[in-house]
Amino acid sequence: MFILHYTDFLSSPWSTAIIKPMQDFLATLVFAILCIAGFYGFYRLVFYLLIRSGQKAMAEISATLALANVIRLNRTQPMGRKPRMSAEYCTLTLEVHPPEGAPYPATTTWEVSRSALPQLQPGQVVTVRIDADNPTTIYPDIPGMWYQWP
Repeated sequence: MFILHYTDFLSSPWSTAIIKPMQDFLATLVFAILCIAGFYGFYRLVFYLLIRSGQKAMAEISATLALANVIRLNRTQPMGRKPRMSAEYCTLTLEVHPPEGAPYPATTTWEVSRSALPQLQPGQVVTVRIDADNPTTIYPDIPGMWYQWP
């Protein structure tokens, strides 16, 4: 009785005819799958960022125009974020006067150019935009100031 051991098969001519091409095919298949998954993930990320930036712009455009009194101004530096050149982050406490309804306090963080900082001193009245979905989200309506998205 003849028993064939697997090491005998690996040293036979069949092994080079079957196993080597199969290894090459599997390596190529795995590489192709990884490349496709990488491209898919990259494009999903790019489209997500484009859609999110468009949603942010639409939220600011559709916001309601209002006036606000500056109550308090604190210069801050959020972790891991750098402001634009010659700008600073400011956390503002405002008393917002919507076109309809009673005034209410709101706290917001804006990126403010240094040349626009004098407009935000306590007691000053500034033009703002109130988010339609969340009235505590206050966008600046002054050149040189940008809302700091969370």
